[in-house]
Amino acid sequence: MLSYAETVSQVTHLFCADPFYRRRSMFILANAVLPAIKYGKYLVDEAEGRIRGFVSYALLTYDEAAQNLWDGDEVSRRDSADVVCLTQFVFDGPRRDMVAFVRRVQRELSKLFPTFKAAHADRVRPDGSKRPAIMYRKDEQ
Repeated sequence: MLSYAETVSQVTHLFCADPFYRRRSMFILANAVLPAIKYGKYLVDEAEGRIRGFVSYALLTYDEAAQNLWDGDEVSRRDSADVVCLTQFVFDGPRRDMVAFVRRVQRELSKLFPTFKAAHADRVRPDGSKRPAIMYRKDEQ
């Protein structure tokens, strides 16, 4: 288990090294990533001693999710709300490993939030266009 400082360092490097996030505001780190790490609302994928995948999640009200406007510290402290949202996702590795990480995220969130049928997110493409994404529960067989 990495310390808070080492986790922040590696995740920040992961975001800075990603071509999409490199052109984005530091607000993403301040509002979504750092509060998630602080309150344990994240999952990572590690390989060869480094974090190569990161996803943060938050419990939002319907209004916050619809407007995509929320306070990271506040929502990262919550234990209940209307929807589970994936607030940030970044992965640096082969596609098949990314798919395996996504499936692990699906299983872990299904365990953590058994009453929710799905987690929601906005999928942002490198050109800046968006589309809604839904990650449905993955119950163990």
